[in-house]
Amino acid sequence: MKKINKLVRDKIPSLIESEGRRTITRIYNDDEFIDAAKQKLVEEMNEYIESGNLEELADLVEVANAIGGDELNKARKEKNDKNGDFSTHTCLISIDSDT
Repeated sequence: MKKINKLVRDKIPSLIESEGRRTITRIYNDDEFIDAAKQKLVEEMNEYIESGNLEELADLVEVANAIGGDELNKARKEKNDKNGDFSTHTCLISIDSDT
């Protein structure tokens, strides 16, 4: 049996079992979940950077939402209200130094 030991989407074990393969799973406690989700964020970010595939970016967003939920959306909105978002694709070239 191949050892995986990482956070996966909820339906992955059933999809694997539908192929006739056996899985062993467990449910993370809250602290374990946060640690596993942080590792998953890094994994998904690296996969997106390497591939540019939007499905990998969707995975990244899904993991972030699993960690932050409504609190994440609230923080996102507050930050957007205060600092804006990235919709204009603005690049800050330089800032005058204080004199």
